[in-house]
Amino acid sequence: MDQNLQNPRWNIFASELEDILLLAHNRKNNASESWTWGHLRYHASVHKQKVKRLSESLIECQSFPVLNPEEMDSVISVYGLNEKEQLRLRLAILCAGIEHMLIIRIRGNEQIEKIQASENDKPYSDGSLRKALKIRQALDVLLTTLLDIIGKQENTENPVAYALTSVASVLKRTDDNQSLQGVTLELLLASALDATDQATIALQLSKNLSTNADRITYLCQAQHCFQTALTELNELDEGLDSQNRDIWQVWHGEAEKGLEQVEELLEDLGAN
Repeated sequence: MDQNLQNPRWNIFASELEDILLLAHNRKNNASESWTWGHLRYHASVHKQKVKRLSESLIECQSFPVLNPEEMDSVISVYGLNEKEQLRLRLAILCAGIEHMLIIRIRGNEQIEKIQASENDKPYSDGSLRKALKIRQALDVLLTTLLDIIGKQENTENPVAYALTSVASVLKRTDDNQSLQGVTLELLLASALDATDQATIALQLSKNLSTNADRITYLCQAQHCFQTALTELNELDEGLDSQNRDIWQVWHGEAEKGLEQVEELLEDLGAN
């Protein structure tokens, strides 16, 4: 849990992942060596670009990457995560989706407040950081509450499905993607990576829902977001140098693989 609100670790999933893997690493190695994000790359085969985004999302307020299902399985196996740790990570994915949904709305609300202040000839004070901090604090409380609720559901066959079915409906929304322009690859990729993050969160959530109808809803959302990511990535294909192309290929490959997996799942459910 992230208690330091003056210097928060923004992405709740990356924050929980860091805490859990630090404990698991120390448990496995008797604290003989310290855990770093690089361990994900070398021991769990998570690509260095994903590792970079996860670590950076702790200090970037509007970035919410999560592990895809294959990466999650690898991490669970390599670090020997117990059931409680696995549950915490899966619920953290849900919380990251909610965090993303709320954080991106701050910008739109701030624009409205600026216009209203101007129309009423009143001074405007940017409260976006204060609002973001409150959201981050609330997400810690939500995660703790979900764990407590699930802990009391002794007769629930799938506690993750119980929690997700209860609260994941808030993520069923229409995305308002904005085109980003910039001179660096990082800025050019921002919109595509955001779509990939949303797709991966929806894919992960679909794995734990209790009804096929809910699973199809989230898989369709994941399909749309992966398609959006691929469309935007393909528009950047021309004119990249070799170094940028290598980075581009990582994310294009992840989106392409994710879309294939989603479409296979939809076909299995008779929805594609």
